[in-house]
Amino acid sequence: MDEELRFKKYLASQKLKYTPERRRIFKEIIESDKHFAAEELVARLKSQKHRVSRATVYRTLDLLSKLGLVNKVCMGDKPSLYESARSRKRQGRLVCVSCGKIQRFSDSEMNRFLDSVCENFEFRPKSQCIQISGYCQACAEEVPSDREGNLWVIANAS
Repeated sequence: MDEELRFKKYLASQKLKYTPERRRIFKEIIESDKHFAAEELVARLKSQKHRVSRATVYRTLDLLSKLGLVNKVCMGDKPSLYESARSRKRQGRLVCVSCGKIQRFSDSEMNRFLDSVCENFEFRPKSQCIQISGYCQACAEEVPSDREGNLWVIANAS
């Protein structure tokens, strides 16, 4: 089923309308191939002379995220970023908590592992998010090498 039809049916199931504003937000997101902040989306729509409220943008992003049509990227204490989930293969993200740089990666060994975990637990995944937060190479040089709280330290501390 195409994404727009899925969104319309989901809205109807929630007793919500597919308004011209929601349609414009949906189209803008689905046509994008980059990460964006909600405020950037608001500004982009307003620059195109679309009358869309900030609240409608945030609510629509939440609806699209619940439906799996938008991926939300948590940026620590910075505002979240979003991206269209359209035709994305299974990918992970490396997110720099300092500069906000996002690098995507895909690994066949990781994919086999995730498939194996789901199979072993007889679990059918609806969505997934592999995200590693830390420091990119440039920012890591600026940060003291404090290993406390490091995921690997915790995992190996037995």
